[in-house]
Amino acid sequence: LISRLSLTERVASGAGAASGGEREAPARQFLVLDDGRKLAFREYGHPSGVPVLVFHQWFAASMLPVAAAEAAASSGLRVIVFDRPGFGQSTPVASYTLEQVSRDAITLADRLRWSRFRVWGMASGAAFAIDLASCQPSRIERIALAAPRLRKRESEATARKMRGQLSSLMQQPWIIRSVLTMMRSGAGEQIAMAMLRHATSGSPPDKRESSKTTTARAILQQGYDAHESSTEGFTSELRLFGTLTQPDLSTITCPLSVWHGEHDPVASHDQSASDIAQVPGAEFHTIRNEGIILSRASYEQMFAWLKR
Repeated sequence: LISRLSLTERVASGAGAASGGEREAPARQFLVLDDGRKLAFREYGHPSGVPVLVFHQWFAASMLPVAAAEAAASSGLRVIVFDRPGFGQSTPVASYTLEQVSRDAITLADRLRWSRFRVWGMASGAAFAIDLASCQPSRIERIALAAPRLRKRESEATARKMRGQLSSLMQQPWIIRSVLTMMRSGAGEQIAMAMLRHATSGSPPDKRESSKTTTARAILQQGYDAHESSTEGFTSELRLFGTLTQPDLSTITCPLSVWHGEHDPVASHDQSASDIAQVPGAEFHTIRNEGIILSRASYEQMFAWLKR
């Protein structure tokens, strides 16, 4: 039931990025929002660099993929990734909407004293990046999207396959909680690794990368990190993305650039290119010989564009 969902929004490290075992991520920092909730975030890159706010992918939080973290470290940018409500160590919110997440992002930018900044949306995080740009056009200077999930469904065949699974999960979020509890345990690692490899089997590059133990463990560590306090964020996004329509890209007034793996088994590369082609001046970059597991070189290209 969960095998396809567990990797649906993964944009993970590239070949040889992990060195084995548990890796260290930057320590989380925290701020208290006006309604008393706690918002957690991590900082990568250079503390005085050009500011970039990141919306993480599904089934992950502020721990970047290994390859992305390495690229950020040498980018010269100040990269801030925050845990959306209910992910990682951020407090869940009763009403989980694009607008609510955008308000949290604006508060974080205000507390960091950012008058203007750049935005990076990873996979399902693209919808939140686009919403923020729509409500704060005077503050957002550039938007980069990595493997964006722009449509509610990719094809009728995919819709038929996923409809029953998503419907069941949205109505019974305890299933997700139970599976994640099992996956977090030591006894569940082999099962989780097998599920990961099955989920990436539809893409030759992803299948090759996920067969590497270090890469697989790094991906799973992101998932554990994202759900270490609760699974409320994940289940809230299941409900949210079950009702969202395609984002209105016409609302974006700043430079937009998109990168998409040609072998992405979840979101159609060709459909993404077609959607972006409708935005005047937007750039679309095909990542050759990659799927949803992106390399450090691909992330370096994105950061270089964001730094311009």
